[in-house]
Amino acid sequence: MVKTSILTEQESAEFLKKEKLGLGLILFFCLIPLFIWGSFIVRAFYLSLEVQETKVVIKENSGFLEVSRTLKENGIISNSNIFNLYLIASGKF
Repeated sequence: MVKTSILTEQESAEFLKKEKLGLGLILFFCLIPLFIWGSFIVRAFYLSLEVQETKVVIKENSGFLEVSRTLKENGIISNSNIFNLYLIASGKF
């Protein structure tokens, strides 16, 4: 049993060329939203790394509880209890 081609070699080559072009366009237009989404994620990540400078005055001989309360009041830390636990666990109080 011999298979005969419906298309000639030239028609087959043109069909494959158009098929590759179509697949390329589909992939291109599917990757554009992914690229845009990825750029927003990367931008948000780098914006979150920016540190705002804030000056806080801490009185001399202040205890670590008073320091953590002052830092929380000035928005430097979000949770004074976790900061206190860190100071106790690291031995830095």
